[in-house]
Amino acid sequence: MYRNYSVGPKWLPGVVSKILSPLIYLIESSNGTIVKRHSNQVISYIPTHCLPGVGLTLSPVPLSPEVLRESPPVVHHDHVVTPADSPITPLSSSLPSPCLNTRPKRVIQPRKILDL
Repeated sequence: MYRNYSVGPKWLPGVVSKILSPLIYLIESSNGTIVKRHSNQVISYIPTHCLPGVGLTLSPVPLSPEVLRESPPVVHHDHVVTPADSPITPLSSSLPSPCLNTRPKRVIQPRKILDL
């Protein structure tokens, strides 16, 4: 589907006919007209008649703690860490102690503009 800027619905069905650049596409609409659109003006769309179980609505599901425990392990540089096994440390204990500034700081003299 591509963004429609003329009268009618905001999004119209169409097929990408040619990729002009990594971000610019030529889209052929259902009535045969060809329009040029940026990648942020194009969304992927699967018609409802192509989906198994017509009438089902797809909605994002928030992640619950149970889903996080059942999630697959994450691999970092040949080290396997599962989300449930990773230790959770409070933010205050993970902060390093403040370092002292070793550079000298100049002494700022008070302004004498209003000293009459």
